[in-house]
Amino acid sequence: FTITTTSKKSKLFTEKTITVNFKGNLLQGMTSGLLTAAQQKSLLNAIGNPKTMKLCYSSRTRGWNGGLMHSLCDRANKKTLVVARRGSNMKVFGGYAPEGFNPAYRNMNNYIRSSASGPFLFTVRNNNVDYLQKCCRNYRYYFHSSYAYTWGGGHDFKCDNSFTSCYANVHHDYNSNGRGYHTSNAKVYLAGSYSWNFPSEGTNSIYEVFVEE
Repeated sequence: FTITTTSKKSKLFTEKTITVNFKGNLLQGMTSGLLTAAQQKSLLNAIGNPKTMKLCYSSRTRGWNGGLMHSLCDRANKKTLVVARRGSNMKVFGGYAPEGFNPAYRNMNNYIRSSASGPFLFTVRNNNVDYLQKCCRNYRYYFHSSYAYTWGGGHDFKCDNSFTSCYANVHHDYNSNGRGYHTSNAKVYLAGSYSWNFPSEGTNSIYEVFVEE
């Protein structure tokens, strides 16, 4: 925009053009450096550019506590995004649930079934975001009293409530983008290895949840 100034001595008008860059809404409260601005914008575009996606749980400040995560973040009909990073390999990945996670389902110990598109998993490769879209079978999510958020029937992405027992078995219900199901390439696609333990991998490990406000 342009600012016009006036000199008191000469009474002359001077026009100056100043460029100001306004940042759009990114993932509010996210740990610095977890995702770049471009990666955040890619994710927000993929989920329909909601007005606000706000942090409701971070392992950095809340500890590795899936029960607390559920109590803070389980909300029906609210877009929900998980962003995680492993400390051992610095791999960043996560998952999205357009309908959120209904607290009424938490202890059902069963699947939510639907083949409809909408949810996805994602992984960062070469600084770009790869999307693993819903595919294959009709297992959407799995709810269990001792599990953190879980996608697919394989499970495609699962952690227990302590985050010490996690694994990724993609292409059971979320597309491995040509890597097949239960192949060596598919097993490492999402998180860098088939199984892992977040807390044991050090202080660079992180798990954050963002919910639409």
